[in-house]
Amino acid sequence: MLARVFKVDVTKCPSCGGDLAKIAAITDPMAARRYLKHAGIPHDAPARAPPRSVQGEFEFEYAPFPTYDQD
Repeated sequence: MLARVFKVDVTKCPSCGGDLAKIAAITDPMAARRYLKHAGIPHDAPARAPPRSVQGEFEFEYAPFPTYDQD
C-alpha cells in the first residue's frame, strides 16, 4: 500500500538501494500502542478539531430536467 499511496519503494533501502526484508507486521492495536509508547513515539490519536461555528450554505442554480417528446 505504501508504494501505491506514497510512491515509495519499501523493498529498497533509501541509503544504499539494497533489498529490504519484512521482519514483522503489527496488526493488534494494543500491541502497536505498546510499541509506540516504548519507542517514545506519540501513541494516542490527536484530538479532534472542534466543529465549525458557522455552517456554510450552498447555492444551486435551478436547471429543469429536459423533457423528451415521445413520438
